[in-house]
Amino acid sequence: MSDRRKKYKSFLEDDYIHKKKNPRRNKYKIFLEDDEEEPHRSTSVRRNREGDVASLSPQTHTENRVDAESEEDTQLLCREEAARQLTEPDDISGGDIEDEEQNTHWLSNEEQSSSNLEDGNIRTTTCVIDGDQPLYPGAKLSKGESLTALLGYMLRHHVTKAGSQDLLHLLQMLLPENSLPSTNYLFKRTFDTASWQLHHYCLNPDCGAYIGILDVESVLCPMCDTECKVSEHLSKGYYFMYTPLRDEIKNLFENHKLNEKLSQTNNSDCIQDISDGTLYKRIPMLTEQGNISLTWNTDGVPVFNSSSYSMWPIQCTINEVPPSERKNFVLVPALWFGQTKPKMESFLKPFIEECRSLESEGVVWHNTLTKTYECSKVAAILCSVDSVARAPVQNINQFNGAHGCNFCTHSGERVEKGDGFTRVYPLSVPIPSLRTHEGMIHDAELASVNNPVNGVKGPSLLTTLQCFDMAESFVPDYLHSVLLGVVRQITGLWFDNKVPEVNVKNPCVLKEIDKRLKSVRPPSEITRLPRSVKERQKWKGSEWRTFLLISPFILMGLIPTQYFHHWMLLAFAVYLLTSSHISHVNIDKAHMALCEFVLLTESLYGKQEVSYNIHLLTHLA
Repeated sequence: MSDRRKKYKSFLEDDYIHKKKNPRRNKYKIFLEDDEEEPHRSTSVRRNREGDVASLSPQTHTENRVDAESEEDTQLLCREEAARQLTEPDDISGGDIEDEEQNTHWLSNEEQSSSNLEDGNIRTTTCVIDGDQPLYPGAKLSKGESLTALLGYMLRHHVTKAGSQDLLHLLQMLLPENSLPSTNYLFKRTFDTASWQLHHYCLNPDCGAYIGILDVESVLCPMCDTECKVSEHLSKGYYFMYTPLRDEIKNLFENHKLNEKLSQTNNSDCIQDISDGTLYKRIPMLTEQGNISLTWNTDGVPVFNSSSYSMWPIQCTINEVPPSERKNFVLVPALWFGQTKPKMESFLKPFIEECRSLESEGVVWHNTLTKTYECSKVAAILCSVDSVARAPVQNINQFNGAHGCNFCTHSGERVEKGDGFTRVYPLSVPIPSLRTHEGMIHDAELASVNNPVNGVKGPSLLTTLQCFDMAESFVPDYLHSVLLGVVRQITGLWFDNKVPEVNVKNPCVLKEIDKRLKSVRPPSEITRLPRSVKERQKWKGSEWRTFLLISPFILMGLIPTQYFHHWMLLAFAVYLLTSSHISHVNIDKAHMALCEFVLLTESLYGKQEVSYNIHLLTHLA
């Protein structure tokens, strides 16, 4: 081991890490992390720093481009923007990330460590800009839309600190005075609107119990008695960040006119929105005007291409806001960052505790129209997560274990597949019973360590919420289970030539499929046609959705009749269930078509292909 490595290892293990000089922290990295001027190495760089746009050096920009569709970009950019606000004290893009050890813990800045963390919070100040005003008189875009677009550009193209400053200077020259912030500092402050709290969890990998906000240097874990030091937690990242949901909702009511956006559909003959569902109608508080409900989810987002670090946000949408505007009222109360998946019991605890408070006490906000204070109660009624995250949230076995279905008590069957084994869920008689809220609570009470009952390992914190149903409040994730699951699985069997009867790998057939794809003239609702089937491994969810809906015209005459009719059952059912208005008759039709699809999958492709995603189709309608 080199002397430099020994020094760095000693530096990491030192309890007083913030008092010692990092041996890997050279002058340039110090400049990126601190608010100090860099001893510039060249006249051209110094001119760039002084705002001489004409001498801008192209080497200061990173040309790493990301090919992502607009829908998924929006969610990813929101997550990246929230994380970058917390991690980078004075840099929009984060600069170089060649040394990931310098980027793994978010609070390396001494100023943050000494002043902002004294009470367990990260305090931020705000540069107030009226986002609804036009960028300039007669402009088509508002200031808020312009700032969001500018931020998205910087994040997507990894614009450096110097590059972002030069871009702001250039816009200052092109636009009327004071249209946009003129410096990186002012630009960043326009997005700093929250007070984030650090919630710690046990650093023992076998424990991971929730500890809470630490206001002392050292505490013992309540579960395993491991000593937990604040300095060690900060240096190794054993914490997640949380901002009160109550404050975010209050801000939406008072500053973004949320109360004017609230509406409920009330259809008895069809399903148009969440408020038409039976679960929604069973909750008495949601019949009162001003109260709102939330759909929440969490999922992992990779941070680095060359490591396992990921970020897990909790995101909430307001169900009473019209679907077309719902994306403008997304709440992000929590962020988890690390090399491992979060322990859901610890990660969700502050969120669930606050949701319990919002159910009973509500949010008090000032109505500027009536000049009165009003109280709006909030209920978290739905959770939409993928199958991997759903199991730990419910605290049941995952789909590859016995009784791993989140919606029924199907035990599954272990069969051979390839060189190993897999768990499948073929249709069985009698049909397994659906899970219920009361049944899951009963199974949780009977379960013990390493002895699940009907797949339930034990109680879940979600049972403490009055308006949350442990069975019906979870919904199958359409993107992962259908588009990236079933559709990709079945077409993979075709194009990988695993089904000899379906010979679509023939070059002539592939050419004809691509020709038909290019000839399609889609309606305005479809913004992007799939690329060539040769690039299907790179298709996004929207491309798989489009392919599924237009596949009857694409595949007609190219695959055997029985396989085509089988595929049509899936396309027909998904078409019905994704309509803007869904009648109860069509729901029954879709359910029958999906059950027949699952039944025929075994006879056409074999029992080993009746995967959990195939089984989930029986729970879509």
